[in-house]
Amino acid sequence: MSIATKQRTWNVFLCDDSSKAAIPRSPVFKVLNRPQPNRVKDLFVFCSAVQLQEVSRLVSTVNRRNQLRVLFVRGQDPAWLPQMLARANLRAIKNLVVHSDVEMPKRILNAWKNNAQDKLVARAMVVQDRLFLTSCEPETLDIGFDELPALKSIPESERGRFEVSEDGSYIHWPSVDIHLDLDSVRSALDPDFRDQLAAQRVKHDVNFGKAIATLRKEQGLRQSDIAGLSERQLRRIERGARPSVSALRSLAASHELDLNDYLNAVAKGGAVGR
Repeated sequence: MSIATKQRTWNVFLCDDSSKAAIPRSPVFKVLNRPQPNRVKDLFVFCSAVQLQEVSRLVSTVNRRNQLRVLFVRGQDPAWLPQMLARANLRAIKNLVVHSDVEMPKRILNAWKNNAQDKLVARAMVVQDRLFLTSCEPETLDIGFDELPALKSIPESERGRFEVSEDGSYIHWPSVDIHLDLDSVRSALDPDFRDQLAAQRVKHDVNFGKAIATLRKEQGLRQSDIAGLSERQLRRIERGARPSVSALRSLAASHELDLNDYLNAVAKGGAVGR
């Protein structure tokens, strides 16, 4: 019997009504009318620049308790921000995000809903020879274009011509077809993180191979029944070698599934990610 776990709830105080569209339709987000500063937990606050004074006591108190997740401030020109914060007597709000539309707040809240706030990109910016990335947590990382091979290959004239994917999973330079995610940047900046990530990927690959083998056996297929793959290739995959896309397509075809349905079937086998 499986035991259901209670889904975590995130609280939202919406002082800025124009940002309402940024809040995903999900029971994990609870909009509060009057949050109690000394009691509320896991709070996201939305306001405009001129409303900073209205929320200053709430934000300061919740921030001191380490329960402020993000303070979203709507505004077109960030040049006014220091003055507006000083006017509201707010200092050192590291979880502050300035935005001009609902797209970035929506991306950030979706990341929190999926417990992927440290994995997804909220925004990115190029300053001279450095790339700055802010996660949906938010945490800001910066790296020089000469510190990562993928970045080093981007011509200087193309560095600022990138796109952030809709869900924040990567940033993309279309002209040179380069994709970059936060884990790649963290790996370049932190050797310990790189080693930990490598270990996790090895474990995932082994579990993925076991799931492929489980599904094959459930379907009554032998290793020799997979057209397009030799038994030796399939043994390596089922022991944890990372399969190519063409290998996965061969496996899917042998199971009479398209690739997406095959991958879903493998994932439902229960071995992936354990």
